[in-house]
Amino acid sequence: MARKTEVSAEKRAEILELHGRDLANLEIGKRVGIDRRKVKTIIKEAENTRDFEAVANARRDIAGILLRQHIANIEEVRQELLELTLPPNLRNKLDILVVNLASAMRTKLTDSKIALDLLLMEGRIVKVNDLNATQVVKFRTARREIENAVDGLKEHIPELGPLINRWEQVANSYNIKLQEFLNKHKNEEFFEIKKDRIEPAILSAIKIASEKGISDEDSIVSSSPEQLKKMSSGEKLLLNREIRQELKALLPIIYDLKHIYVQVEELLSPAQLNKKLLISRCKHCPVP
Repeated sequence: MARKTEVSAEKRAEILELHGRDLANLEIGKRVGIDRRKVKTIIKEAENTRDFEAVANARRDIAGILLRQHIANIEEVRQELLELTLPPNLRNKLDILVVNLASAMRTKLTDSKIALDLLLMEGRIVKVNDLNATQVVKFRTARREIENAVDGLKEHIPELGPLINRWEQVANSYNIKLQEFLNKHKNEEFFEIKKDRIEPAILSAIKIASEKGISDEDSIVSSSPEQLKKMSSGEKLLLNREIRQELKALLPIIYDLKHIYVQVEELLSPAQLNKKLLISRCKHCPVP
């Protein structure tokens, strides 16, 4: 059996350099002192290696593009989740809180993602049902990307799932009590607060109560007309004994929502999220 000839790296480099100058395999073999068949094998191996590296590089480039898009989608979900879980005392209007965060994020972000391309055409709003086949495909692709990002965020940050579940439960309790409160008082007038200003007044009272607490009844004294003029609508509302008692029942729920939000905010801070994205993978992360 013929002994296999080992060719040094220098010889291989010389063969490939001569091949690049379009010399025939026979001529290359004569110059480097190697059989032309071995020259052919070395050249073929080099071409196969270059092809493999080119494919590998292309795959890495594609994976990089997909990964950057996936991370961008996760960032959109992060921002939307922080907005949806904003506690009542940080809002600028009296909202009924979302109790299905995943569904709300999918709907809002999908609409936002394709609004300029699809839902706004020639200055008019276009309903999803009016989209043509190509546009429907784009809409469904956008929705799928957002769904993957929502699922991916939960996988990258496992602690987030229980917090979201807890938020939804507490938000539901808040909504029930708030709706009862509004139904009871929205058509009433307090201390010259007009009916159409009751809801902003209630929001103001909630903010004051959640930040400063609610004074005991005994510490509330009669206010003069001059003092009333200087008060905000929320402060005026808190002069009412019944309102104070009902808001006291609402405060523990608001405090719970505030506490959950602080935890969500910490988990979704850029520093924490970026660390999680670097050290973990979800099923939707492209393979680099």
